[in-house]
Amino acid sequence: MAKSKILALLFTTFVIALLLMSGPVDGFTLNLLVSKEKPKQGELVTFTAQINIEQTERPSINKLILELSGREKISCTFDKDGQPLNGCDNIKITKIQDPGYNYGYDYNFGYGYGFAPGTLKYKVEIDTKKLKPGTYTSLFKAEINDQVYTQSGKTITLRDDGNSDGSSCAKEWTCNSWSSCSAGMQYRECYRNLNACEIEEMPEQERLCLLEDGTNFLDEDSSLNSLGISNIEPETRYSIDFAGNSLPEGLQFIVILLLMNCIITTINIIVKVRENSHLRSRKSRKLPQMPPVKKEK
Repeated sequence: MAKSKILALLFTTFVIALLLMSGPVDGFTLNLLVSKEKPKQGELVTFTAQINIEQTERPSINKLILELSGREKISCTFDKDGQPLNGCDNIKITKIQDPGYNYGYDYNFGYGYGFAPGTLKYKVEIDTKKLKPGTYTSLFKAEINDQVYTQSGKTITLRDDGNSDGSSCAKEWTCNSWSSCSAGMQYRECYRNLNACEIEEMPEQERLCLLEDGTNFLDEDSSLNSLGISNIEPETRYSIDFAGNSLPEGLQFIVILLLMNCIITTINIIVKVRENSHLRSRKSRKLPQMPPVKKEK
């Protein structure tokens, strides 16, 4: 019995540790919205940065940061009241919603000053006259309770205002022609343009050789493989397709817990069987031996 209790305690501790490692959900969320995704150079772009605070939290906000990354980098830092601290040239910040900042109790941090539950919202207006045309990613950062939280916003494409000759805007990557086929492969080199307007993924620099009709030389093998699979019986084909798919992460966790439970249950059964066998052997040793019965003549 003592062994089974120890095993049950270990299993309970393991489950609690897994729940603790998964971490609780924070009592606040960040959100970043933009008024225009494809503004023209010189137009005013308005971002709405907000923090949603739940009932169980009273966070202390140290600073907030709005970043734009592209042909140029903008990093505007401002405080909880919307006052600019650093890097906010040509940017106007207005606090448009405030749940209140007061003294109260929070189960995570005890008594202290912090924002009450609700929505804290800021309007950040950026003048794009001095920004170069191109694609920019947006990011909202909030330093809350000495930890930095981030939320990505939508990507905006700043279009040329039409006054330039277009020479200042180019594709991000320039690639050479494909090489001749060698061992079934073709290669090329790509170079990044410093004055690119758009952010692009790096193009592929190697590929399988192409046939005259523009298809890959392995396409024929692929079609044969697909034809072979189509001729398999439905039950077998479905089992093959399913084998290539992994279980969802949450389902994997449940399966692991079930397997561990089965293992611990099996160990408990083995321990109890051994204890019962030892108990029976002890009882058999303590039984008095009966004298042999004499046969009558």
